[in-house]
Order: sequence, then structure tokens, then C-alpha cells
Amino acid sequence: GASEFILKGNVAAMGNKDAVDVWCDERYIYVAYRDGLFCYAFDGSAFTELAATEEKKGAGLQAVWGDGTHIQVADTVYGVSAYLFDGFSLTEQASVTPPDAAVDVWSDGAYIYVATSLYSAGNGLSAYSIQGSEFIPQGRLDTPTDNDVGAVWGDGTYIYLAHAESGVRA
Repeated sequence: GASEFILKGNVAAMGNKDAVDVWCDERYIYVAYRDGLFCYAFDGSAFTELAATEEKKGAGLQAVWGDGTHIQVADTVYGVSAYLFDGFSLTEQASVTPPDAAVDVWSDGAYIYVATSLYSAGNGLSAYSIQGSEFIPQGRLDTPTDNDVGAVWGDGTYIYLAHAESGVRA
């Protein structure tokens, strides 16, 4: 039979902030709101805000992912940023603006994969590495006939790119 879900705690949306994505590591919960990245601790009943970054205003944040070193966010307005979190503050280490609006991000720890979409020639998938404070382009798959690229994910062998019109590519 199906199990019941039991609500243990929540963080309410704040003002005009819409929570659009969440990712967690073994210690912290990272929430992408439309206009900022927030980091929380959760003790089983209450969330405690530890850090936030809102220096980039724009209501374009779409996704958050971490790879054990960096916390990456995809933003349709500002591109992709990689943050470091030391338990107290989020510090932007690097950022890049891909050919079109960044709608999703995933990393395998070696590369950061960015899904881009905005109904134009920039639809597709970009791969980057980080060296120092720079994103270094590693590859690009353009999908100009596929509108509405929506998500990227990998399994250690393949990278999957979801499209509203043509399904999933590996």
C-alpha cells in the first residue's frame, strides 16, 4: 500500500519570491527562489536560514544543483553562477552567460551541464568546467529546431536533455 507523507516543516514563500527548485547535500538545503539563492539548515521540525544571495535581481532563477564543491544556479536573465558555501555565507566563485537563457543545470563534479532555451538558435546544452574564477567552455550541442528545452540530468554515463517538443535526447 501507499504510505502517507507527513509534513515535518516548511519555509513559506517570502514576499514576491517564488521557490522554483531545491537541492540538498548531507547538511544543508539550497532553495532557488526566482530572485535569489537561499541556504537553510533543517533540524527535523524547523528551517533556519543560514545564508542568501540576492545581488542579481531579475526574477529569472530556474534551478539549483550542487556537486560537492560548488552550488550552481541557472538563471534565465544572468546565466549560470557557481557558489561556494562555508557554513556561513554563499560566495560567487564564477559565472557565465550561455548563448541563450539558462533553464536548468546539473553537474557530475567534473563538468557543469547547462540546458538553454528561449525559442531561438541558442536552444541546447553547454558543458563547462571551472578553473579559478572562470567557467571554461568544454562543449556545446545546439538544438535549433527544438523549442522549449526544459531539463538536463546525467547518470554517470549519459547526459539527458529534455525537450517539450521532441522528448529526451541522450
